[in-house]
Amino acid sequence: MAMIDGLPSVILEAIAARLRSQLSVAEPLCFISDNPDETPPSAGEIYYIVSPAPKGTFDSRCFDGGGQGVMTVNTMIIVTVHSSSQRDEPGRAKEMFTHANSGLFLLAKPVLKALAGWAPDASSDIIVNQPLFPDNYAWYRPSRDNSSFQVAFHLQFDWDMS
Repeated sequence: MAMIDGLPSVILEAIAARLRSQLSVAEPLCFISDNPDETPPSAGEIYYIVSPAPKGTFDSRCFDGGGQGVMTVNTMIIVTVHSSSQRDEPGRAKEMFTHANSGLFLLAKPVLKALAGWAPDASSDIIVNQPLFPDNYAWYRPSRDNSSFQVAFHLQFDWDMS
């Protein structure tokens, strides 16, 4: 595989395609969004949302030898797993975390397995500087019948400015 300069849109598409493939999920249930906190519209559905982090940094060394033709970007990709099912009594959360089909920790595991250590590619060319690695996670419950697990993966790539 050759190393080519990445484009954020190509990287996002590659990550979403990887999740769909590895998790056997159809496109309507695994998509790219600017809002990682988007709540699923249908009760009982599990959604996977791929979002770019709202911020990133440019490596100050990006100009060494490359000039302004390529910018090295350090950022995060956020993958959110939404589960819209309520199985717990009010004030309890055991099933939210451990249910065999919709428990957040169980839903997060295949996401981590699919992306941790994987390098997005396009047409057999590597488009990132290093494989994705998980940086942090968070879970939250915006309402009684919706819960989410977010994993942020570190992403470094060379953004082609030509």
